[in-house]
Amino acid sequence: MKIIILFKISLLIVHIILGLFLSIPCYLARGIIKKNLISFWSRGILLILNVKISQNLDLDNLLSNQNYLITSNHISWLDILVINSISPLYFVSKDEVKSWPIINMIAIAANTIFINRSSKASIKKINPIIKDYLEKKSVCIFPEGTSSDGRDVLPFKSNLLQSAIDAKCSVLPISIQYFRSQKISTDPAFYADISLIQSLINTIKAKKINVKVYVMHPISGFTNRKNLAHTLYKMTKDSIEL
Repeated sequence: MKIIILFKISLLIVHIILGLFLSIPCYLARGIIKKNLISFWSRGILLILNVKISQNLDLDNLLSNQNYLITSNHISWLDILVINSISPLYFVSKDEVKSWPIINMIAIAANTIFINRSSKASIKKINPIIKDYLEKKSVCIFPEGTSSDGRDVLPFKSNLLQSAIDAKCSVLPISIQYFRSQKISTDPAFYADISLIQSLINTIKAKKINVKVYVMHPISGFTNRKNLAHTLYKMTKDSIEL
């Protein structure tokens, strides 16, 4: 077991270093080239960790026809890699990621929008930025504002949903759940006092993880962000297995 863990960690280190080198052309690239670079790197991580994805709908095909503000429950750092392996997006992420060596450069190259969630001024400033991004590409946010163990969905915060209302953009809710041996798995969870390294080790020890990405019907026409948050929360909560 220790040999397998060390082997996978070695592969991950090599692949992360590769991501560092790819971050330069990725930052400069546009369109399909940038999309393929992000998808390639994300799929590599999932391959090393033996994470298999199943979808009820083809998310990439859906996003090829229209831009959406995508909302998802949040469990792990793995969530972003799962979604980016399917269809690379702009993500709104906490400022803390900027302090992670190497990962921060990869995140910047992959179109991450950073936000200080503890600052109301930062949230107000970020909404117009997300609105502008929605004119170019779909943006994904995690309205819970933090991560959970994946066995339930935390109430959705409404602040960032204002960007979709201002952009008159449809919202596409999705949900993510991890499974091991057909049972809900908390192995990848990165929440509470679990560190990033511990979450990574737990994921490696799981040997194989299946992740279910459930795509719901897009909704539009909302003018009140709190009502929108409540509707999205209920849809997301109803979509996961308890």
